[in-house]
This record gives sequence, C-alpha cells and structure tokens, in this order.
Amino acid sequence: MLLMTVARVFALPAMRRGDQRLTTWIDGLAGVLFTGFGLHLMLSR
Repeated sequence: MLLMTVARVFALPAMRRGDQRLTTWIDGLAGVLFTGFGLHLMLSR
C-alpha cells in the first residue's frame, strides 16, 4: 500500500517535471558518492 502511494505521488505531473529538471544534478551527486566510496575502499586496504 505504501509503495503504491509513493508511485502515485511520483507520477504526478509536477513531480515528473521536477525530476526531469533535477536529473543531471541527481546523477552527478550519485557519481560523486560512488567515486568517494570507491576511493575509500581502495585506500582503506
């Protein structure tokens, strides 16, 4: 039930427009986090 509610909220036109506008920033932030985690793994050995 909760997942269905979340899906409905994110399917709203305003949410889809916001997601399309922020996609580049979200992808960049995820890339920075994964790079930082990878560096941490490499340097911790």
